[in-house]
Amino acid sequence: FRLDKGNTRFKSNKFKTLEFQLELIPYSWAYLTSKLSVDTKRYTVQSGSVDLVMNGGDKWQLIVGQRYENVTTGITSLITMDATYKINDKWRIRAYERFNLEEGFIEEQEYTIYRDLHCWIAEFVWNIQNNGDQGVYLIMKLKAFPEYPVGYRRTISRPRFGAAGETY
Repeated sequence: FRLDKGNTRFKSNKFKTLEFQLELIPYSWAYLTSKLSVDTKRYTVQSGSVDLVMNGGDKWQLIVGQRYENVTTGITSLITMDATYKINDKWRIRAYERFNLEEGFIEEQEYTIYRDLHCWIAEFVWNIQNNGDQGVYLIMKLKAFPEYPVGYRRTISRPRFGAAGETY
């Protein structure tokens, strides 16, 4: 393994990428996850992310994250926010925002209203893109199989490594 440019003695034993992961769980209702990937050939951080997840039981959830990517096509740096609030047993609302730090604008916004229909969950989604495109979606999910929706929407991947994500 070598980090100094020009030192080729251990070239065949060199790591191509270093991966770091960190998970902190200071409270049962909050945790932080972080991932970092370092390209040892270019001596740069290739990608990184930090996510703070806070849960208020089944009443609310807030996820704030930062994403960084340095690839040959350019640098991307985003801040994301995903908030969900349960109004009552039948109604829930959600807001998702993605802000581009490099360009200084909101790339995407999405607002969702959920309605429990006993055996089904209906989702009404309004998606707004920075380029002016907007979309409205109606998604129907069987409560017995929520992982198989009938419809489409953008979503944030729930950040977690271990059991911390299973607390909400």
